[in-house]
Amino acid sequence: MSDSVPTPRPEEPIPSWSYDFWRVFGLKAFAVVFFSLTVLLSHFGLLRKNVFSDPIEADALWLGICVGLIAVLYPFLLMNTSSADFGYRRQGLVRLLVFGIPLAAVMEVLIMMTWPFMLGDRAVPGTVAADLAADPSSMVLVFLYIIGSTTWMLVVIMGLAFAPIWLKIVLLPVYIGAIFAVEFLGIRIFENSASGGLIIVWAAVAVCGLAAVGAFAALRSVLDPAPRQMTEGERMELSRRQRVEFDWHSGNDHFRNGAQGWS
Repeated sequence: MSDSVPTPRPEEPIPSWSYDFWRVFGLKAFAVVFFSLTVLLSHFGLLRKNVFSDPIEADALWLGICVGLIAVLYPFLLMNTSSADFGYRRQGLVRLLVFGIPLAAVMEVLIMMTWPFMLGDRAVPGTVAADLAADPSSMVLVFLYIIGSTTWMLVVIMGLAFAPIWLKIVLLPVYIGAIFAVEFLGIRIFENSASGGLIIVWAAVAVCGLAAVGAFAALRSVLDPAPRQMTEGERMELSRRQRVEFDWHSGNDHFRNGAQGWS
């Protein structure tokens, strides 16, 4: 039996908004740098599939898969199990995502502008995969795709994490379908040219995605309210009760030990 008196566990600290902002930005940078490395490795034939027998070619198909995977994995990168809010803060989440995602998307496009050089001769002229570093239309299209795919994946993941059970059941097949849709659309973008009509469509998808993720972020505290924190008086009362319980158990232990000594 320990001689120390148990005390209430302190609440998990909530990171500051600026910390979470740079975490949003930094995780996006980490993801795009990581997948840029896979593009570089595939260029030199060092990235393989089918139990390392066949090389993954550096082409528009692989670029589309990579940019889609960034959007699919990003909601999970945001999760922080060491924080009481699980990484999705209850205060300031709207501006964190609505402003943080587009800013991170700018950084992502800037890094991805190196991808056409990694493709080398496999870059088909006239496609986004080949023109991303020089064509403003391709840059804008990829920027809008990143925002649209990231925000809608976030909406589905936050729904699965914080919504009522009936909505989770509905969103589960939606999430599976969204993974395939994001990957397929990413491949289609990099394999084709950036047209004005396509830019308009993705602009609408991106704007609606930002609105949807902002609305869901605003409902974060409603869907998953924070547990009520104890007041100072409640802390003291809990500590007093735990001390009384500790002393009572200690007294019983001494009594049992004494009875066993007499027997």
